[in-house]
Order: sequence, then structure tokens, then C-alpha cells
Amino acid sequence: ANKFYTYADFQNNLYGTVSDFIDYPGIVDLMEGRAAYLSGYPGFQGAPDIENVSVFPEAPISNDMLLFTTQASNASEVILFYRTRSDIVFEELLMNDEGIDGDELAGDGIFSSQFLFQGRDVDYYIYAENDSAGAFSPQRAAYEYFTIEGQRNPGDIVINELMASNVDVVADTDGSYDDWIELLNTTENELSLGGLYLSDDATNLSKWALPNQELPAGSYFIIWADSEQDQGTSHASFKLSSAGEALFLSDAHQMLIDSVLFPEQIENVSYGRMPNGFGDFTFLSPTYEQTNDGANLIPLDDVLVFNLYPNPVLDVLYFEIESQFNSTIQIIDVLGRVVFKYDLSAGITTGELPISDLNAGLYIVSLRSNDDMMSKKMFKH
Repeated sequence: ANKFYTYADFQNNLYGTVSDFIDYPGIVDLMEGRAAYLSGYPGFQGAPDIENVSVFPEAPISNDMLLFTTQASNASEVILFYRTRSDIVFEELLMNDEGIDGDELAGDGIFSSQFLFQGRDVDYYIYAENDSAGAFSPQRAAYEYFTIEGQRNPGDIVINELMASNVDVVADTDGSYDDWIELLNTTENELSLGGLYLSDDATNLSKWALPNQELPAGSYFIIWADSEQDQGTSHASFKLSSAGEALFLSDAHQMLIDSVLFPEQIENVSYGRMPNGFGDFTFLSPTYEQTNDGANLIPLDDVLVFNLYPNPVLDVLYFEIESQFNSTIQIIDVLGRVVFKYDLSAGITTGELPISDLNAGLYIVSLRSNDDMMSKKMFKH
């Protein structure tokens, strides 16, 4: 204890002056006095007021034009600071009140600026100044900032190929022959993997977060599905089942970007899109970070024809199937539940599937015939 300054003095000194040999001004009194003094000091007077900071659209998708607006009074210049990655510095973009570059009306005190959104999350803040003072929004920028979480267009980043029975085709950096998943950026722009998730569980789409890194245009990214996250950021928290299961790619808003329901897998054979990037899934000779083309197609000739139309569909889905063996057609929802199942005889079969009572959304229509299995996506309005 301090015999000259007791704990009671300390408590009282928060709000009022405590006297001993000298006067100790109260902390609140001192700060209020300093604030009153600074409010009249040149450089603190007349700071701009920044209000109504907004961006449109609030949840953009790739190639949307982002429009930033803010109301700034007593400001001679307003600047937008933004970045598209957390490891880079903020860039400057001058905002205008001249009725151009997205600004609706000149001289109304509403400043605007815009740029093209390329699928990466955007951090930003506003700075306004006049000839004597400046102001930020948020006030603690750039330690605090606003963030726009964009949405990816379905098809921008796709599940392009997977391997769930990798005996000795390709090993990871640890020398293990683990399951792997190949993603592909199908666009002409660099896209961020940040904010995307992979899962094999429709009830837990955010099961594993992809690393916050850039994927160049037209490039591939390999995820090792081995439940060994200690080996690096490209190692997922789950494994793939060689018996077959579903795989989901989603964003931070739990919006499904891509998915695949794959059948029982064959050792050292992959399951990928043909044509590369947008076709239906089929069995392939593994390409691993290379284009899927006709050269690596593995023919499984049990099913000769499997057509669905129209797709997307509203009430009636028609099918055309030609198979050398008896087959089974199923409709499976995103939770992996079989909502329809029908057995078909060998040969050419046409008909319609009862879907009028199904909820709107994504379904998988699968066809199994002997050792062959094919699947197609169906979108129900």
C-alpha cells in the first residue's frame, strides 16, 4: 500500500481531484478538459463527417461492377482504400461528386467510385479531408475496415476430378498415396479460394475451409483428402469413401457452388469431368493437374445411352436409356437420400420420372447397370 495515496484515493481520483501534498486531477476531468481544448484547436476543428457508407451489390458475383457511395460533408476530397488480399497494402481510389463514374448527381455531397469485382473478398475503408482536418470510416482504419464477401458464379471454380482409391498413382509430399480432389478455375481471372469450403456431408457444408490463396486463371488446385491437416493447408479434414459418396463445394454463405455424387470407385482410376471443366463425370485414367480429354477416357460400355430432358425441369422429366443389362435409376437429393428408385430391363427404354412433388433444388439422377454407373445433375424449379 502507498501511505501517501490510498486505494480509496485511487477510486475517487477516477472522477475527481484528490489532494495530498499536491492536487491530483481526476482522470475524467483531465480528459474532458483536453477534449474541450482540442475541439477548438486548429487541425481538430471542422473535420469532415462521413455517413451512410454503402456498396452495391452487397453480395456481388464475379464481373459485377461494385459501386461504393458515402455521404461526406465539409470534405474537399474523399478517397476509397481497398484491397483484395489480407497480405497486401490498401490501394487508393479517388471518389467523386461530379456526376460521373457511378455518381448520380453532381454536388449533392454523396461521393462515389466503382471498379470491377473479380470474385475475391474486398476489404475497404473511407478517408475524407479538407484543408485543416481528416476523418476515417471506420474511425480506426486501417486496423478496422469493412469487408465485402463476394459470391462465386456456379462454374467459376469446379470439382474437376477426384480419386478415392489411389493405390500407387500419385503420392503427396509425405510419400502417401492418399485420396485427392482436383479443383479448376474455369475463368479468365485469378480467383481466391478464401471463403470456400469442401465437405462430404450435406448437413455440414463448412466441414473444411480451403486455404486463403489465389488460384490463377485456368489453373488446378489439388486437395489431399487424408484427414492429415498437420501436413499442410492443402490437406483436408476428411477422406473420400471408395464405396461412393457425395462431395460438395460451397461458399461462406452456405451457397452450393459445385457438387458430385460419385459411385463406387475403381483402384487407380479417377472420376472426372469430360469435357474438362464442365462435362459430366465419368471414369478416367488419372490426369492430376492436367486436362481431361478423350485420351484418358476409360470406356465402360454397359450403359450405351443415358439422356435426361428438359433440364432444368418443372414438372415432368423424360429419360432415354439404352443398356446391355438390367439397370436401376435413382433420384438422390443433396442430403444423399434416395427419393425415387426404379428398376429397368435391358435394352432401349424411354419414359418419365415422377418429380412434380419434389421440392425445388439440385438432385442427382444416377443409373447403375451391371458394373457401370453414370450420374447427371437435375435442377428442379
